[in-house]
Order: sequence, then structure tokens, then C-alpha cells
Amino acid sequence: LFASYLGLFGVAGLFAAAGVFASVLAKNQISAFITGFFICFAFFMTGKMSVLLPPEAARLTDFIGIDCHISQFARGIVDSRSLFYFLGAGGLFLFFANLKLMAARTR
Repeated sequence: LFASYLGLFGVAGLFAAAGVFASVLAKNQISAFITGFFICFAFFMTGKMSVLLPPEAARLTDFIGIDCHISQFARGIVDSRSLFYFLGAGGLFLFFANLKLMAARTR
């Protein structure tokens, strides 16, 4: 149960960071919502597309998608790769949002 909650917390953090990044890029709330939705939808669908690709590309898209990581947490396995995935991807979105804000501030 703890692992499942930890996985959901990771997904929520990743999606929140993607939403913050989309909010920094957009000029109004509606376009920020649409951009954030499509970023989160892309992460969701990337794991589902792996069955349509060759095995080499399928492994990469499976790792980028959320399904692979959240399924391990749902089984009760707390894998460090999945933790680093959620922390790294969320941190990357926040880093890019910070870069965009710093660039806008210096102008």
C-alpha cells in the first residue's frame, strides 16, 4: 500500500511539474492548461505505444512512459530507477521552467 501511494505521489509530482512548465510557456491560463494536458497525455500514451514499435524502440518508449514505472509501484516494488525517473523528469521540467523565468526576468 505504501509503495502504491509513493508511485502515485511520483506521478502527481511529475504532472504538476509539467503543468508548471506549461504555465511558464503560455501567455494565458487556457493555453497553459491545453499545453500541460498534452504534455501529461504524451507521457501517458508513450508507454502504451511500445507494443507497436520494434523491440529496440519499444524498450526506450516503455521506459519514457509512465506505465512501466507505476506498475512496479502497484505490485509493491519500490525500484530506485522509477524513483529517479519521477524525480529526474519532474526536476527537469522545473529546471526548464526556472530557465525560462530567469530569461524573462533578465529582459
